[in-house]
Order: sequence, then C-alpha cells, then structure tokens
Amino acid sequence: MEDKTAPAVPALVTEMVQPTPSGVAKLLAAWDGLSVETQILILVRFEDLQTPPHLLHRLHVRALDSDNAYIRYLAARKIKFRQSCTGEDQALKEKIENDPDPLVRFSLLEDPSTLSIMYDEAFKDADSFFALPQAARLAKIRLIAGGGEWIAALISEALGKQLKNGTVSELELYEILADYLTKPSFRERYTDTEATYDGYNEYSKGTDIESLWKLVPQLPGSLSTLLIEHLPEASGLIREIPKDVIDDLTDTQLEILLSRKDIELRELRKKLFWAAGITRERLRSAAVRVNFQIDNEDFASILAKSPKERVNILEDLAMMASDLRLCVFDAIHDALFASDVSPLGGDYEYAMFAREKLKKRLAELKGWERDRELLDLRLYRLAHRAMPWDSKKEGSAPTDTLGFLADEIIAGDTWATFMAFSEAWRRKNEELQREQDPHLLRADLNRCLPRIYEVEHDMSDVDVVTKIDGRLKDIRQAIETTYAEKFGQMLADSEKNILEEHASQLKNQSETLRQAFTALATGQQKQTVLLSIVAGLLVLILLVVLFFLMPLP
Repeated sequence: MEDKTAPAVPALVTEMVQPTPSGVAKLLAAWDGLSVETQILILVRFEDLQTPPHLLHRLHVRALDSDNAYIRYLAARKIKFRQSCTGEDQALKEKIENDPDPLVRFSLLEDPSTLSIMYDEAFKDADSFFALPQAARLAKIRLIAGGGEWIAALISEALGKQLKNGTVSELELYEILADYLTKPSFRERYTDTEATYDGYNEYSKGTDIESLWKLVPQLPGSLSTLLIEHLPEASGLIREIPKDVIDDLTDTQLEILLSRKDIELRELRKKLFWAAGITRERLRSAAVRVNFQIDNEDFASILAKSPKERVNILEDLAMMASDLRLCVFDAIHDALFASDVSPLGGDYEYAMFAREKLKKRLAELKGWERDRELLDLRLYRLAHRAMPWDSKKEGSAPTDTLGFLADEIIAGDTWATFMAFSEAWRRKNEELQREQDPHLLRADLNRCLPRIYEVEHDMSDVDVVTKIDGRLKDIRQAIETTYAEKFGQMLADSEKNILEEHASQLKNQSETLRQAFTALATGQQKQTVLLSIVAGLLVLILLVVLFFLMPLP
C-alpha cells in the first residue's frame, strides 16, 4: 500500500494537509494566514500525497494571488493546462504572462514536457534564442539538463555576432552559463553519474563536455573562468580535457584549473613543476598544490642538486604540496631538519610544515592506498635509522628477521638506501609467496618494521592478521589431527566389524561342517551295522549251503 503520510509541515496545519476535498477546503481557508515558508513547503511537497488533480489545481490557482513572487512562480510551474484550452485556462495563462515579476512571467517557458532542445524553437539558432528577453532565456536554460553541444554553439555564435551588435552583454552570457553549469541537473548528468551501457548516451555526454571545453579559449576572462571552475575533466567517452585546449590556456587559466582538487592532470603538473621557472612561480605552485606526486627516482634527482637549489625545492614542496606520499613528506622533513644551508635556521621551520602535511595526508588516506604508503613510510624510517641524513650520526643496521636488508645500505645516502630497501623488500616478499604460509611469514616480517607514532595503535592490524593466521594454522592442525584420529577410529571400527563378520561366517561354516561330519559319521555307523548284518547273513547262507552239500553218512 502506498504511503500517504502528510509532508513535514508544522503540526498546527497537519490536519489541513490531507488529499481530500475537506482537507483542501480547510487549507484554502487558512492559506492567507500561513507563513511564506509553510506555503512553499506545501506547494513543493503536497503532490507527494497523490492529491487528486482537481484539488491540486484549486490550491495552485489560489497561490497565484500571493503577494510573494516566488509563491506565484511555484504555483505557475505546477499548473497543468488542458490540451483543449478552455476560457479558464486562457485566463490563467494571461494572468501568469502579465505578472509584474519576470520570474513568474516567463515561468511557462520552463515546460517539462519538452522532450529535447532539438525540438524547441528557442534553440533552433542563436538569433531565436537571443531574441528572447534575458529572463526568458534563463527560464529556457533552467529547463535543460544536457545539451552541452547546443549551449557551446549558442555561446560561440553569440561571441561573433550578438555580443558585438549589442543584442546580448557579457554579463548576460555569464548569467546564462552560470545558470546552466551550477544547477544540480548538470552535475547529475555529467559529473555525479557512473558510465552506463547506453553507448549513445555516453558518446553524447562526452561530446557535450568536449564542446564546452573547446569553448574556453574563445571566451573573455570571466566567462572562461566560469567554465574552468565547473566543467568536469571527464564525462562519458571523453576521459581528459582536450590537449589543444590545455595548450591554448593562459597561465592564469591554468592556475585556476590546476587548483581544483577534482582535476588530475598528473603529467601536466609534473611537467610544470620541472619546467616552470621563477617567472611562473604561481603556476608552479598551483601545479603541485593538489594531485601532485613524485616518484622515488625524481625525488632522488632533486636531492642530487646543489645544496641551495635542493633546499629551495624541498621548501617549496613542504609549503605548497599536499598530496605527496608519506615517505616523501618524511624525507623532506628529515632532509630540511638536517640542513644547514639557511644561516638563521629557517630550514627547520619548513621541516615542520612537511611533518604537518604528513599528518594531514595520513588522516585522508584510506584502504589499500593507506596500507601501501604506510609500508613505504616504515621502510623509509628503517632506512633513516640505518643511514641518517646527518653524517655525524651513526646508523643502526637491520638485524635478525630484517637482516637481509643490511647489505642494501648505501653509505652517505638515506634516500638511496630507502630505494634499495624497497627493492629488497619486494624480492623478499616474492620469495615468501612460494612458502607454505606466505601470509603468516609476511605478517611476521611486517611486525619487525618501525612503528609509526602518528598512527594510534599502530601495527594492530598486522598483529590481528598474525593472530588470525596463527589461529587458522591451529585450526588446520586441529582439523588434520581430528581427521587423522577419526579416520583411524573409522578404520579400526571397520576392521573390527570385518573381523567379527568373518568370525561369524567361520563359526557358521564350522557348524555346518560339524553337522556334515556328524551326519557322515552317523551314515558310516549305519553302513557298518548293515554290512555286519549282511556279512552274518552271508556266513549263515554259506553254512546252510555247506550243510546241504555235505554227503550223508
């Protein structure tokens, strides 16, 4: 059953907000005494109750008489006109179109029944669109959720014609683009949605955004800035900003673009970091401020520069960069902390900036990326312990479980030692992968690495994994032992049953044989008696014969 609970309105008017004739009658009777906020809430949410259309129409007509222009605008937007326009409908249209406020007057242009801007007469060409008053243009723009390619074409044509002849001003073009780019429906279509299986839709999204990006170099300052601040880097089938657009941007435009957290452009950022000199310092700062990463080899090349140049670059990174890896922030801190280039100790202050950036970055990291960077940080701190930046300090080489790293220490170079440790660690883990319990062995190995004091309860995850792996091993052993015992018992029981069965069979067979032998013996006895009787009879017969054969005296 559908939910028909009343919208969240003040408790005193809950009884009136009911989708019934009496409820609407009460609402209309009290309408003029309700606050503007309550009237807006009712107009926005009353349709949630699935109120019959004729009752909603009464409410909207009544709201058209409000002294508040926004109330009248909401009512005008919600009135449904019949296809066969009656006298009442015509009167309402005239009332709206003659409203003193342009927001209300042009509200009927925001027709949600329009399927596509391709079929809207206002968008058939720039002359038609810019012939409308500015309030009417904005009303049409508020209706559009997509159409980036058409918008780009309209603005491009306006730059070459309507802007020059005074039909439209730069401020009006700014308002049109601002209404288009900043509304939620634009973000929902181009920015906040994932890719779909609708190929044409993805192609259309990509074409729209590409067309808008290509518009940027043509626009004057305020208009180009608006697009640079709001256009997504990727949408649909387009995965990056067109290269020719990037090449045509000024340093000021590039600075605005690279300051956005949602713009990757990692290769461009790296290129500008190395190429932008002192004359483009602001651009270089924008390039490294967000989404800037530096790999181990590039950081090693920074450290290889002259002391003054090296310290200047490290101080810039400590001040400006926010997304470097944890181990890089830590290395910047340690290198600056050990530096004596600045005579008054200014390097120490920049070192503190790097340490604060590390803590902030650590708080932002999640999941597998956090685990990976924490591992690199542990290996770096192990390398720093083995080969300190300060040449006056003596290092402590890894021993015992981590002893395989001791031969990887590179004298006088902390970062090179870290790189060597990282490679040796990778090889060691590949070896462990071939062992019987690789997860347990790796957990034991990880537990020997330095703890990170910036992380509360550090290494507890490793300990948990170790305990789980150990428990699983115990369970496996218990299962194997139990299985062996059970199998042995089953085998013994089976053998016992077989032996008992065989014994029973032998007993039965023995009894059968005994009975057979008994019967045979009885038969033999009977045969012996019979033979004796027969022998006796034969003897008797022989005697009788002999008696008769003997001659008489």
